[in-house]
Amino acid sequence: MDNKKIYSYPLIYFLLSVIGFSILNYFGIQYDDPRIHFYGIPMMLVIAGFVIYANGKNRLIKKEDFKRKSSFALLNWIPILTILMIITVFGEMFMRNGEVTKVLWAMILTFLIGFSEEGMFRHFIIQQGETIFSSMALLIYSTVSFGLLHMANMASGLDFIGAFTQSIYTLPFGLLAAFLYMETKNITALIFWHMSVDFSLFLLELGEFKSATYCGKAIDIIMILATLILLYRKGKSRLDCRKEKN
Repeated sequence: MDNKKIYSYPLIYFLLSVIGFSILNYFGIQYDDPRIHFYGIPMMLVIAGFVIYANGKNRLIKKEDFKRKSSFALLNWIPILTILMIITVFGEMFMRNGEVTKVLWAMILTFLIGFSEEGMFRHFIIQQGETIFSSMALLIYSTVSFGLLHMANMASGLDFIGAFTQSIYTLPFGLLAAFLYMETKNITALIFWHMSVDFSLFLLELGEFKSATYCGKAIDIIMILATLILLYRKGKSRLDCRKEKN
């Protein structure tokens, strides 16, 4: 693996985002335009293809993520709950005689976003960076580069303050995702967690969906529990190591 790619590939991802948003903006589709949920799909398909290329033979969604007992089985509920959230939203929208196609486009787009961003800024960077950076440096690089990615939203009509604020707000999200991936290597759970967050934001435009709210809260609880347990295990492991040295 060429070490330069760990810097150049995230940059290419950023540039592809800028180009894609610029094209959409040229045709009058800006960041806060609901139509972007449909017209943004071709752009994200291109980016997802690049992420697959960047990761090469290292597949992203793996069956092993659901079987790896030594990983963290609690995270395996996240894809299930995310899929359940989407199914129930389809059902509620159908019962309301609403525009089900809007939910379909949002489902496709948010999956592609989760797949692409987790695939590049967690899976690719962390997998390839383990031989280059220390764990702390890798955690920081993954988090900061993910945050800076959102500055590309300026190309879609978002002003600097809005894009910068969004970049800052995504830092805790990126930090948590990087930590969980470094500890569990379960990228599938993170892809669907990312998808559930973006999908929930989309639902705000369509009204209240109680079933989705319950699924979202369950996912939040799992993420909190997983983080606390992993932090406890990591702290205990370091404490045990110190005791052995003494």
